[in-house]
Amino acid sequence: MTFNLENISMNYSPVRDEGVLFKNIKIDFPTSSIVTLVGPNGSGKSSLLKIMAGLIKPLTGNIVINGKNILDYSYKERADLIAYLPQTTPLYYNLTVKELVQLGRRRKILSFDSDFRISDELVMYSLERVNMQLFANRKIFSLSGGELQRVLIARVLMGNAQIVLLDEITTSLDIEHVLQIMDIIKELATNGKLVIFSMHDFHFASEYSEFTLLLGYHNENRYFYDRSSQVMIPSILEKTFNVKIELTKESYRFRRHN
Repeated sequence: MTFNLENISMNYSPVRDEGVLFKNIKIDFPTSSIVTLVGPNGSGKSSLLKIMAGLIKPLTGNIVINGKNILDYSYKERADLIAYLPQTTPLYYNLTVKELVQLGRRRKILSFDSDFRISDELVMYSLERVNMQLFANRKIFSLSGGELQRVLIARVLMGNAQIVLLDEITTSLDIEHVLQIMDIIKELATNGKLVIFSMHDFHFASEYSEFTLLLGYHNENRYFYDRSSQVMIPSILEKTFNVKIELTKESYRFRRHN
């Protein structure tokens, strides 16, 4: 699988060259890898993820998957290729946790009892991965913000897409479950997926991702992409976030219990 950004540009002004968020992004993403998307508020992280998912069109350029423009795929084909979880997900019906997660597999479910049984097994497996299996029959409106986020991540896992796009999904999670989700992301990459996720935590961004895409960087095109070890350094980040950054050894390091 190939996933390429070809001269992607976006702005927030109706005037073409005003209010530029990023300009002429050219990246050939490696498969089986984790890419962190970082940048100041308003630098275009969510917009770029939506462009990658084929939900909005860029000002210029194309998203190309396996040599084909993403907009030339049908919605079903895109859903098979890409899983996307935004910062917030509007939910209008008080479904059970199991019903909500099953929606992540709905395009693959046929109207035969055996297929529904298989889907139910997959639902429970996805819920187990985020430690929410005991909540399967709970109504989603009764969940906390962090619990609901874990359920939505389980729904993403149901789709088995090759490209996984996640927009600040750890914001409402406690440290135990942040580590759990980061381990799932590592597992997805190990199994051949491309995972691109945005976050504001420099520690996790540098520790878990092989590559980093920094938006809002002070150059002509407003982005910088390289291995995380070349991006997540004070000399680069200070120019982007307009703060003084000092690396120290006095930092907490978290690990999950075995």
